[in-house]
Amino acid sequence: MLPIVLLSAFGIINLFLGFLRSNRALLPFVLVVLALVFGLNLLDWNHAGGTTGLFDSPYITQMMTVDNYSVAFSGIVLLTALLLLPFSRSYVAAGEPNLAEYYSLLLFSLVGAIMMVSYNHLIMLFVGIEILSISMYCLAGSDKRNVRSNEAALKYFLQGAFATGILLFGIALLYGATGTFQLNEVAAAIAAPANQTLQPMLYVGVLLIVIGIGFKVSAAPFHFWTPDVYEGTP
Repeated sequence: MLPIVLLSAFGIINLFLGFLRSNRALLPFVLVVLALVFGLNLLDWNHAGGTTGLFDSPYITQMMTVDNYSVAFSGIVLLTALLLLPFSRSYVAAGEPNLAEYYSLLLFSLVGAIMMVSYNHLIMLFVGIEILSISMYCLAGSDKRNVRSNEAALKYFLQGAFATGILLFGIALLYGATGTFQLNEVAAAIAAPANQTLQPMLYVGVLLIVIGIGFKVSAAPFHFWTPDVYEGTP
């Protein structure tokens, strides 16, 4: 939970740093932030109880869980961003006026990615996917002077909105069939359904969730929108 809080806070702080008009200072700042968050994430390895460390409120632990699985995948996400960010130097050299927004959106996208590998509640899965998706929509259209970038952002947004509707419909059906959003309780209901008449709703809900996520990650056969978006993205 602490990495999510820090990434969100530093993402907001980074927006205000943009007023300083010192683009060259932004990249080192973001790299230090990512290194700090990566180190704090590793502190949760083998954390007893699978809770959220410093944030052990039952309201939080019912929504998210911290175990070695989530720590490992959060670490992969953070390390990948840490290794790829130095390639943004060419973006810095171009004197891009919206550079602070660019780095802040990257930090916010990491918040969504970490939520997606740490969720214990279907609503938290949805929130994580949408935080990541909205950040990607903005990044796809970050080159405001380029018509192709604007087109890519619009196509990405429309397909994402369509996928969000499918995902939410699937979550609603799954909740109607199981009566819970908790992941472990949903798994138990799928393994041993209490009401046989609700089984079709249960399976359709799972199918719609898979389709919605498939659209979001452009998995075949839901990837037809990807070439246009990737081609126009800066």
